[in-house]
Amino acid sequence: MKVILLRDVPTVGRKHEVKEVADGYARNFLIARGLAQLATQGAQAEVARSRVNKEVQRTLLKKELSALTKGGITLTREANEEGHLFAGIHAGDIAVELSQKIGIQLKSEHIVLEKPIKTIGSYTIPVVVGEDHTEMTLTITRAG
Repeated sequence: MKVILLRDVPTVGRKHEVKEVADGYARNFLIARGLAQLATQGAQAEVARSRVNKEVQRTLLKKELSALTKGGITLTREANEEGHLFAGIHAGDIAVELSQKIGIQLKSEHIVLEKPIKTIGSYTIPVVVGEDHTEMTLTITRAG
């Protein structure tokens, strides 16, 4: 029986692959546990469309990441005289600023921070999206 894997299944295959497996294994294990679905023509066409959409999104994301490497962003925050910020800057804050200022839609888990940024200065921030790695420059200045 032909099935389309909905998740990676060890010893069988990876997500969205069409595999030929034993009927009982397909019905009683893969389909019953939500790991696969029958490989009908409609389902196979949907998987093909999904792959094309993911490739288009991946290409756009690569362009956005290369633009991010060239530029970077500047944040203005309240800080004391020594340059310590009143509120630390987290990955989520950076993701929101990227979205608002540059239009790049990243999730906070894509921005790699060991700990929140708590002082004024310039930082090199790693950005990891899937297999793509890049770095951006984040400059923090004091308001007022």
